[in-house]
Amino acid sequence: MQPNLRHFIFITGLIAWSTMNQVYGLGRNSAVSIFPVDSVSNVFIRIQSSKLAAYTGEPIIVKYVLYNSVTVTDPQSDTDLKFRNCYQEQYPAEQQQHQEKINGKTYNVVVLKQYLVIASNVGKLILPQLKTNIKLNSVSDNDFFGQEKLVTKQIYSNAASVTINDKPTFNSNVPFTGAVGDFKVSCLYRPSKQNTNLLFFQLTIEGSGNTKAINFAPPLLSKGLDAYNTNISRADILAVDDIKTKVVYTCQIVANYRGTYTLSPVNFAYFDPGTGQYKKYISDTYHWQVNTGPVLFNKPVQNMLVKNSTSDENNLVPFSYSGAHLFFIITGFILLMYCLKPQRYNNFLIRYADVLMARNAKRRAIARVKKTAQRSSALNDDLFYRELSAIFYKYVQEKHKGLVLDDIFFETELRKLRLPATIYNQIITCLNNLQSIRFGVKDERSLNRSIQCDELIVVINAFSNSRYE
Repeated sequence: MQPNLRHFIFITGLIAWSTMNQVYGLGRNSAVSIFPVDSVSNVFIRIQSSKLAAYTGEPIIVKYVLYNSVTVTDPQSDTDLKFRNCYQEQYPAEQQQHQEKINGKTYNVVVLKQYLVIASNVGKLILPQLKTNIKLNSVSDNDFFGQEKLVTKQIYSNAASVTINDKPTFNSNVPFTGAVGDFKVSCLYRPSKQNTNLLFFQLTIEGSGNTKAINFAPPLLSKGLDAYNTNISRADILAVDDIKTKVVYTCQIVANYRGTYTLSPVNFAYFDPGTGQYKKYISDTYHWQVNTGPVLFNKPVQNMLVKNSTSDENNLVPFSYSGAHLFFIITGFILLMYCLKPQRYNNFLIRYADVLMARNAKRRAIARVKKTAQRSSALNDDLFYRELSAIFYKYVQEKHKGLVLDDIFFETELRKLRLPATIYNQIITCLNNLQSIRFGVKDERSLNRSIQCDELIVVINAFSNSRYE
C-alpha cells in the first residue's frame, strides 16, 4: 500500500472517530452525552444528558438545546416537561448563544430548557420529548425574487433515554443518609467564650451530588445536655455535568450542670457513584469540660466532696435507710391516710397520676416511634404513617389533658397552647407531611421511613423543650 494512501486512510478514520465521539458521547464518564439527531434540517432540538447511565438517587442534568442555521425569532418554549418516577427541578435556561459546526455546517446553539433529574426507579428512564413552535425566516421556492418570509414551524426533540441502575446492597450499622455523590464532610464543636455552658455544633457536607434526602437531628446527647436553635441551610448550584451542593446544619448545645461531657461521634454513610461504593463518615469523640452551673443531682455524694485530711468532710458517709427509718415512714403514711378523707385521697392519686403521665410522655412517645420503626416491614404505607401521626397526637394529649387531636382538628387544638411560631410551624409541617405521604404522590425521600421517624422525634423534642403559655 502506498504511503500516501495509508496516511489518507488514517486521517479519514481519525476524523470519523472524532465525529462519532462528538455526536454519540463517551458513556458514563463523558462530561455531556449528546444523543444523535437528524442534523440535515436547518433547525432541530437535541437532548443533552450529563450521563448515559446513572444510579438511583444520582443527579442527572438534562438540557434541551436548539440548533439553527437560519434566523430564528425569539426561540423559547413554555412547555413544562414531566419526568416519570423522578424528582425534577427546572433551572433557568442559558441565554447566551454560541456556534458549533456539524458536518461542515455552522449552527447557532442556545439552551431552551435544563433540568435537574433524580430517578428513583431502576430501568430505562425515557426522557420526554420537547415540542415547540418557532418562527424563522425562510425563502419560498416559488418566490422569484428570493425574499425571506417569517414562517412558523413545529419541531420536536429527538428520542433519548438514560439507564438507571440500582445501588448495591448496604450492609452496615452506620445509618445511610440517602445522599449520592462525592462529598467532603466536616464536624465542628466550638465552646462559647462568653458562656462556658454553651457549645456551638456545626456539620458541613459539601461536594457534587444529591443531598436532598439527608435529614439532620441533634447529635446524641447525654443526660444534662439539651439542643436548641437548630438550623439547616442548603445551597445548590447547577454545573455543566453535575449539581454543586453545600449543606450546613447548626445547633446550640446547653449544659445544665457542671462536669465533663462526652459527645458520641457523628456517623453516617453516603453512596459514591464514581466508585460504586458506600463511604462512611465518623467524626471524633468530643469531650467538653463545663466548670459553671449546679452539680448534677444524681452524682454520688463522695464525688461532690473535697478530700482533705484535716477536714471533717472525710467522715461523711452516704445516707442509708435503717429499720428505725422504715418504721417512722410507715407510721407517718398510716397517720396520713387516717387523716385524709377517702375522696380527697382518691383525688390526690388522680392528680399525681396525671403529673407522672405528663412528665414521662416524651420518653414513652419516643419509645413508641422506635418500636414502630422496628416493625416497619409488617406495616403498609398507610398504616405506618397513620401510626406515626397517632403517636404524636397521644403524646400531646398526655402532656395536656383535655386536648383532642386527630387528622382534621390538630391545627385548631395546637393553637390553644399558644406555642412559639417556629415550633408551631415545625409541628404543622411534620404532620402535614405525614398526611401528604399517605394520600399524595410519594417521592424517594418520603418513602424512606427512617427519615420520617427521625423527623418526628425531632419534633417531639422541640415541643418538649419549648416554652409556651
